Amino acid sequence: MPDFEYKLPGSARSKKSRRKFTEARAFQTRLGRELKEVYTVERRIYESQRDGSPSTYRPAGKLEGRPPITIEDKATVNLWDEITRKLYQKRIDPIDYVRRIFATLGGSMITCPRPNQLLSSACLQRYKDSTENLREEIQMAFEVQRVSARREVIVKCQINGYTANDAISWVLREESLPLSALFRFCLAISMDKDSGLVKLAERFRKNAAIQYFPTRVEYDQVWGEYIPDPFRQEAVSIYEGIARRMS
Repeated sequence: MPDFEYKLPGSARSKKSRRKFTEARAFQTRLGRELKEVYTVERRIYESQRDGSPSTYRPAGKLEGRPPITIEDKATVNLWDEITRKLYQKRIDPIDYVRRIFATLGGSMITCPRPNQLLSSACLQRYKDSTENLREEIQMAFEVQRVSARREVIVKCQINGYTANDAISWVLREESLPLSALFRFCLAISMDKDSGLVKLAERFRKNAAIQYFPTRVEYDQVWGEYIPDPFRQEAVSIYEGIARRMS
């Protein structure tokens, strides 16, 4: 990670030292801008899913700081650069940090953290908990969804006389079942193409990508082959496309 605390040595400021200092500051500024963009996209996605309508959130301009206007005036700090610098001091990737914070919110009604709350003890603890427990939580959620889907298919077949395809189709469409978009997508895409169920996957593709992308490393480790290989790269393209449209 770049050394954002790099200091030029008094009167012995060599060209190499100045270059290293300039490169570190430029990297911090660039990463600060990226952090702002990622936070904006994540918050818009979260608010759109929570409220059921497009979010138009845009960070306040004052968060980017300003130089002093008068001699007596004081410059204000660029909050995005400050967040980047402090997270790097803690050896935390700022982009991964923000994405994980929003991933932990899921589809809940919890108010998402404002930019000036990103370094709060609550957010730092949420990130710490997510990195320590994420794989276990993903594994547990996966098993719960598998059991739930299997149980519903068996009930529909044995009690209601459904065919296997009709039962799975009902499971995929039934919104009240505790099945995530990613699970529904992977289940639909795994079916025989002649069954007609694969077409249902399109209904869940976008939200599946939104769920998968921020913590895709852990999903790949836990869900393994259940996540189709083509979707792994496709999810990146979908997510980045959403980011471009929302930025």
